[in-house]
Amino acid sequence: MPTKKTHSKTSVDATLLIGFYLEKSAKVSPFTSDDLSRGFAEAREPRPGNLSDMIYKNVRKGFFTEAAAKKEGSKSYIVTNSGERFIENGLHDESGA
Repeated sequence: MPTKKTHSKTSVDATLLIGFYLEKSAKVSPFTSDDLSRGFAEAREPRPGNLSDMIYKNVRKGFFTEAAAKKEGSKSYIVTNSGERFIENGLHDESGA
C-alpha cells in the first residue's frame, strides 16, 4: 500500500489508483473497464469521459498490462510492478520528476 498520501493529478492517474484499489483492497484481479467504472462510482469520483483511453495510456506507460485471460468475455488488466512503484512514490517516477 502507498506510504505517502497520493492525490491523482490526471484522469490517467485516477484510473491507475482505482485499479490499484481494486486489486489490493477489493481483491478484484484482474479487472475490466466495467470494474474500473464501478470503482469510480464507489470512490464517488467522476468517471473519465473515455475510460478506454485512460486504460490504454496506463498500458502505454507500463502501469497496466493486459491479463492473459479475458474476464466475462472482456479484456482484463492488472497493475504492473512499475505502476505500484509509481503510486508508492506519490505519483512521481523514481527520479522524483
